[in-house]
Amino acid sequence: MVNFQDGCGKWERENVDKGFYEYQSYFLAAAVIAEFKDCSQADEIATQIVKWGFGYPPEKQKWVKFIKPIEDTAQLALQQTERTKAIAALVQLLQFPNLDNDTRHQAAESLGTIGTGNEKAIAALVQLLNHVYVYTRHQAAKSLRTIGTGNEFAIAALVAALQSTTEDDFIRRVAAESLGTIGTGNEFAIAPLVAVLQSTTVDDFTRRLAAESLKTIHPAALVELPQSTDVSDKRWAAAKIPGRMETFKKVYPRIMETVSSAALDQQLRMMAAGWLETSDPTALVALLQSTDNKYRLWAVVEKLGTIGTGDEFVIAALVELLQSTTVDDFTRRLAAESLVKIGTGNEFAIAALVELLQSTTVDDKTHSQAAESLGKIVQDNKDRSLVVKGLKDYLQFDNNYNLIWKCSQNMAYPDFYQAWHQGKNDEEVGVNQPNLLQCLQAAIDNDAQLSQSIHLICIDTNKFIDPDNPASKIYTKIVKAGCPKCEDGTPKTMADFQSYWELLDTDKCVVLVFHSGSTNTTGGVTYSDVFLNAISKFEGAICFISDSVLTYNTLKVFAPSQSIDEILEWLRKGR
Repeated sequence: MVNFQDGCGKWERENVDKGFYEYQSYFLAAAVIAEFKDCSQADEIATQIVKWGFGYPPEKQKWVKFIKPIEDTAQLALQQTERTKAIAALVQLLQFPNLDNDTRHQAAESLGTIGTGNEKAIAALVQLLNHVYVYTRHQAAKSLRTIGTGNEFAIAALVAALQSTTEDDFIRRVAAESLGTIGTGNEFAIAPLVAVLQSTTVDDFTRRLAAESLKTIHPAALVELPQSTDVSDKRWAAAKIPGRMETFKKVYPRIMETVSSAALDQQLRMMAAGWLETSDPTALVALLQSTDNKYRLWAVVEKLGTIGTGDEFVIAALVELLQSTTVDDFTRRLAAESLVKIGTGNEFAIAALVELLQSTTVDDKTHSQAAESLGKIVQDNKDRSLVVKGLKDYLQFDNNYNLIWKCSQNMAYPDFYQAWHQGKNDEEVGVNQPNLLQCLQAAIDNDAQLSQSIHLICIDTNKFIDPDNPASKIYTKIVKAGCPKCEDGTPKTMADFQSYWELLDTDKCVVLVFHSGSTNTTGGVTYSDVFLNAISKFEGAICFISDSVLTYNTLKVFAPSQSIDEILEWLRKGR
């Protein structure tokens, strides 16, 4: 799994170092070591997953982060791999002196996901409570709330943050709230919370959180407090609103500025669309092609996106707009948005958006909108194949890489491989013989029925010492693949092997695939006529991968460039 090569691209970028399915295979390996904790590669695999998920420090350079879909998937893989190995790798990551704050924050969040009860994870988070960056301290406190239940070390650290006279109110509130989750019955947690309630210098919001935590971990403490401290439920209910309103007021102007701008733009566009007197697609398309008023143009594009679902005429008009050299990027973005609403699964819309993503002249916003639209309108493997084929040579744009990554997550490897190599001649694709066999095995594994009924055994004919009589070699290969041994010993002749083959009793149908091996690059293979004559008399699922047309018509032959679907169809019929 860790050494799998998918044959789809060469990667030498700082932020991409493997093929799409090579990552998938590695992430599967990470999940596997959760079941095989003593695997000799477990530490290496966990460290590699952390590198992809959080970046790495090259010499004398800034911290390097991998492209977002790799990063996100690697962080998810950490939740599935061997927990102690992952925690150790994350703790080691946090020791790097030049680690940026965002990465440190992400690592603390991951420890809060996988580190429940782990002393190393708790110790690392406690250390982060002293970090200079407030949001790092905040995340450390939140993660301790998740993984530190009953842990004296975690409780003591949160108590220290709560009692600090120099700590930010933001952190004290998280500490008060966290103690209510992990400090049940702990006297060391109860006393500081009571002290907060009795304090005259702590803000109301922090006191309310302290009261709620006490109510959770030691309700009697609230009853025991003197009335003069004014900790009645009414006070905390009243404090709840002003406390939160003050927090909201700090960010309100910035939020309203952003929301108002976006909302106003959308409102004006929709109002403009409403001014149009017609909803006739033909009339609107004519107006689209004749107006020189950009606001009216935008209104037409908006309206076409609401009335033209599945209408080839409308879709064609919007596609033409995407391809126009006389409109601005904003108009292209509107056309891309409208195609999302009306062009799902439409090949022309997909092709136009792919073409837009190939462009080096449009701005980043237009690239992003085209990618977003394309991601929404693809429906099946036919659509995804168009995306892969069209964008595989334009991966300098992150949007394009992200789209192909999404396709790879939803396509069987053989389908993706064929889409990637579509357009190459058969000889060029077929030279890499092992790829066909890898594709075939992957397709079987991904098929719910075939994976339960087919046992594929690939036999390299280049390794036959006796080409006329390879009976013992074939038999050995089959037994090593898990089939039962022959009671009469190793077959010496093809006739003996035929008897063994016909009596072979297994849970799955054994399929023999004879191929020329990875060392053959000539495209043609010569088989012994004696061997072919003998094997042609065998019953069962047997085939050859060969460019040559074999003279024995009873033999099933597939070319190295053969469609995987055709081979699968043959397997289904022969089950």
